[in-house]
Amino acid sequence: VAHKFREDDLAGDMDRIAGLYRLRGYYQAKATYTVAREEGSRTVAIEIRIEEGAPVHTYQVGIRLANGHPISSHPLIEDVAWDDFLESIQLQQGEIFKLNDYREAREKILVFVAERGLPEASLVGGAEVDLRLHRATVDWQLVPGRHIRLGEVRISGLKDVDENILRREIRVKPGETYSVSRLARDRRRLQNLSLFRWTVVEAVAPNVPEEGADETAEVSPATLDGNSPAGEATWPVDVIVAERPPRRVRIGGGWGTDTSLRAELSWHHRNFFGGARHADVSLRYSGLGASLRPSFTEPYFLGTQAQLRISPAYLLEKQKGYDARRILFDVRLKRRLTEHWKIRLGYRFDRDDVYSVEQEASGADDLPEGVSITTGPLIGLIR
Repeated sequence: VAHKFREDDLAGDMDRIAGLYRLRGYYQAKATYTVAREEGSRTVAIEIRIEEGAPVHTYQVGIRLANGHPISSHPLIEDVAWDDFLESIQLQQGEIFKLNDYREAREKILVFVAERGLPEASLVGGAEVDLRLHRATVDWQLVPGRHIRLGEVRISGLKDVDENILRREIRVKPGETYSVSRLARDRRRLQNLSLFRWTVVEAVAPNVPEEGADETAEVSPATLDGNSPAGEATWPVDVIVAERPPRRVRIGGGWGTDTSLRAELSWHHRNFFGGARHADVSLRYSGLGASLRPSFTEPYFLGTQAQLRISPAYLLEKQKGYDARRILFDVRLKRRLTEHWKIRLGYRFDRDDVYSVEQEASGADDLPEGVSITTGPLIGLIR
């Protein structure tokens, strides 16, 4: 598609190209262009030339507490964890200094210390780029702030769901050190209940100063070394939810050349008799048969770590050359072993009753009429 040529736009494009190279560590990159106009033609030919120049490399990365002590000297940060973390960030000595890597490293450092109870922490300082020597020196000082502990858990947004269900799933406790991952874990646990459209689990700094705090007091450098005059604070945990409708009904139907008329009716309850129990009933009919499939899930079976699901079914099948009735029964128990691993135990029963067999039509000369039963246990690990 042809576009109207504007030389001012092209000049702006050169600036954007050079800016893109700077983001990738080529601070002296230049983009120029020439425009050739052909006699009698309404089009132009544009040639763009890029001179990358020498890239800037990361010369040194210094990260320390504001008092000059190593980060790992802070009582909430472990030596091994900090050393492993430093190896994981993209900003490494000798590598090309990329602005995105610099920003990402800064964000990761703040997340790392927030996970260890320091969400108020900030980084001061930055990077100095020497274009003559083509190197960047990063010098950050961490101001850790206070050690934040979690306070009371406050729940809002409930209408029909029992508050005790949420408190079963929320594992953070008052007095624990603030942790981003543990708050996120509890949010996932609530969302997995399928009772809510959305959930929020967050620790919130109080709007009013804590009892005994001096609003006018200034923080002196002596309180910034993390060796504690900065003290502690407690942030309450706010759990905010929006409930889904507890029941769902679906009705569907259609026509197909293979099934002729087909119809489906299903009912689902997300909080059956309370306790986050799930109940389902599905009824299907078509020219190839019919099925009835109820199921029931108890999410807290003999405690909060195990889930029980019972799924019976009754099926009628009409195939070319034979008919069949099937009775199925499936029971499964899932128990949480760790945050990421579960064990599944189960038992399955399958009773098939084949009748009205027409050997020639079915194409299976050895298809027997009568009843057969298949049964057996199930076991597995789920991640």
